[in-house]
Amino acid sequence: MPCLSPDGKIILESAGTVASNPDGNGGLYPALQRSGCLGRLQSLGVKSLHVFSVDNPLCRPADPCFVGYCLARSADCGNKCVWKASPEEKVGVVAKKGGRPSVVEYSELDDARKNQLDGTGRLAFGASSSAA
Repeated sequence: MPCLSPDGKIILESAGTVASNPDGNGGLYPALQRSGCLGRLQSLGVKSLHVFSVDNPLCRPADPCFVGYCLARSADCGNKCVWKASPEEKVGVVAKKGGRPSVVEYSELDDARKNQLDGTGRLAFGASSSAA
């Protein structure tokens, strides 16, 4: 995505090169790689990062219980979830996409999936991503 000034003008990184932003929350990871920041973190011995979204102003940065749990479970990544109160809530949900765990955006769920119930009567796609 191109960087824009508050008045909507395109910002240049250098003469003839448009500055760009990461493409959403997931764009952070390739940006860390391209910028050299990931290599620097590795050279400093950093083993884990706690990354969270500005979408969740209540997130506790570097939450020791959450980070500790993820480390104790040798998890590649972790994601806090809050169960949706209704199918209409406009939040991404944790589900498999293409056979892999993912956050599926609410706009990607059709009405059938949005309202689908599991065997216990709960929403089948109810684990909303809290962006923590």
